[in-house]
Order: sequence, then C-alpha cells, then structure tokens
Amino acid sequence: MRVLHLTRDFPPHSAGGTSTAVGTLVEELAQKGVASEVISFDHWRGRAGGGDNVEHRPGETVVLRISSGHPYAAIADAARLLRPTVVHLHHENLWAFAERLRSEFGVPVVYSVHTLQQHPREGEPSPISTDDQRTALTAADAVTVPSRFAAERVSPVTPPSTPLHIASNVLPVQLTRARQLTDPPLVTYVGRFDWSKGTDTLFEIMRIVLERCVDIRFAVAGGLPASAKRERRWLRRWHASAPAIADRRVRFLGWLGPAELDELYRASSLQLVPSRCETFGLSAAEAMSRGIPVVAGRSGALTELIEHGITGILCDQDDAAAQATAILDLCRDPTRALAIGELAARSIEARYSPEAALPAWLSAYRGDPATGDHSSKSQLARRATRTESRSGR
Repeated sequence: MRVLHLTRDFPPHSAGGTSTAVGTLVEELAQKGVASEVISFDHWRGRAGGGDNVEHRPGETVVLRISSGHPYAAIADAARLLRPTVVHLHHENLWAFAERLRSEFGVPVVYSVHTLQQHPREGEPSPISTDDQRTALTAADAVTVPSRFAAERVSPVTPPSTPLHIASNVLPVQLTRARQLTDPPLVTYVGRFDWSKGTDTLFEIMRIVLERCVDIRFAVAGGLPASAKRERRWLRRWHASAPAIADRRVRFLGWLGPAELDELYRASSLQLVPSRCETFGLSAAEAMSRGIPVVAGRSGALTELIEHGITGILCDQDDAAAQATAILDLCRDPTRALAIGELAARSIEARYSPEAALPAWLSAYRGDPATGDHSSKSQLARRATRTESRSGR
C-alpha cells in the first residue's frame, strides 16, 4: 500500500488542527510500514514563486512543499516515483489536483472531511454550503469523517454508492499518571479565534472567572495565523472589556509550534473548549490524552468525545456562566479534577490510539465497504433528517 497525501499544510507548518491530524496519521502509518508521500501546499499562493522543497522523513516518508505557480508537474513527478495505490485528499480546495492524479494514474481518491465547510449564523451552523466540499463529497471514491456528528452532516450529500467511513484522528497516548494541578491553577485555550469556536464566549468566561477568583490564570494559545487583521480585531474586543486584573492573569501566546504547545499542555491544569461546532474536537482530545480535565460546549462531536461528569464537563456552549462555574468547581476540587483527567486519558487511549484508530484508515484505503451502524448511510441520513426537523432547518 502506497499513499499520496494532498494537504494544505503539514508539520511543522500549521494553520489549524488539520496539519496536526495529517502529520500524526502519516507518522503512525509509517510505523505500520505504509509508504507515504506528502504534497503540502503551505507556501503556495497560486502564482509563480521559488522552487519546491523536498524533505525526507523517517520511515521513507517524502514531503514535497509546493511554492511554484504551476504545481501539477511536480505533483505528477512525485506520483511517478511513489506509484501510489491511493490518493488521500485532506482539503477540498485541492480537489482539482486529486482528480487529475486519479485520471492520469488510475488510482482512487479518498477524501477526508477534517472541517465542515459551513457558513455559520448566529444560532446554529448551516448545512454544507461550499461548492468545493460538495464536489469532493460527490466525486471521491470514498469519504472519511472523524465523528458520527460529521457523518450525519455529509451523508445526505455523498452518493449512496460512495463508502462513508468513520475514521477518527489518531492520538498517541500522552497520559502522565503523576499529573498534579498547578498552583495557582492555569486554564488554557488552544485554537482559532472564530464565532464557531466560541471565542466570544471564551472572553466572557475569562471575565467571570477573573472577577470571582483572582488566583486563576489563563493562557490563550491560538488566533488567526492567516489573518492578522481579524486576530487583532478579536484582541481589541477582549481588551475593550477585560477587567484590570487581566493584565496579570491572562497571557495571549499566539499560534504555537508543537514543542511550545506540548510545554503549555504540561503546565495546564484545565482546558476550556467553548466551541459551537466541532467536527472532531482535536484540542480537547489532545488535552484529554494528557490527563487534563476539559470543560467544553455541549455541541457537535464534543458530545461523542466527552462523557459528561466522567471524562470531562459539558455545558451549554453559549452559557458562559455555567462554564465559568465548572472551571471554578474543578479548581476547588483537585481530587475530582485529576480523576476526570485520568479517565479522559484512558478513554482517548481506548478509542483513538494508533491500534484503535488505524484499522479504519486502512479499510478506507483498501476500498472496503463501510460497515457497522456508525457507517450506515441510510440510517445516518434518517438521523440527519430528524435532527434538521427538530431544529427547524
């Protein structure tokens, strides 16, 4: 089996969770002896530029970073060397390249939905609404999604003959059994600034906690690496209403690399994930894999990832007061917080370790039919219809 990955960015370059997910998958596939070549468009702007850069990684993985204006020739040359048995598309905007590879080399295309490309409105996200994602969903030979929530959203779009696999993100086990809460507690947020990520709710939660407990600290790792202007707009929104104590208790760290992020996780007491819509919930899963208790919005795939009161705390995603109270309660009860964190890590290990998650990916690559209740497209379509009826969409 030889896999050619097409992705928008690849570690160490990162503009979001997709880079982390693809990087970990490729690394774990290499451990299983699956040859991979990665074509990453992290420096491509669709116009003439410098030469493309080739990197050789352990496990015979080759990474080609595209920066030239006309990349298909380089992609085709890479495909001739690898002779892939499958093309794995990780971003719908690159569909045209995947389709050309399929036509020229006669290989199937597996398209992975890492993010639901929706145009959310205040209230709830709309159905899939971008032409690129609809095209990839309807034309790929197989589709993978990381959660039942995502499957319910894409199932009505994909043709009945297209296998729809639930293939979860792969997460190396990170449990630290001797973990202790820092004193004073450090609450972290990791991710983009966006309405769908609940950034407005995040700011309100921080204000409430700081007003009720001056000892708790916050570290915000993230922002908008592709849009400095929008990131500054969010930061101005925070500073316009932040309490005076925030200067001493809140740090905005910007977008962190893997080593810096790992250091932050080691120092974290709790993680806050106030998202309104998550296709998987990678930042929550990363924290849980390290034994960090998570307080999250009761939305999207987070309800599959977290068992309320057992492996984390779920609150209404728009209820900042409830999430702030949950943080305060866990900080005041470190024994319970540590117990939740350890159970969370065990849950991640059981469901998303390489041993648990890789078989679904290999099944999609082999062209196996999707099996099991979670992959039944007729049942998923009926569930999605019922969900939309209840929500009034």
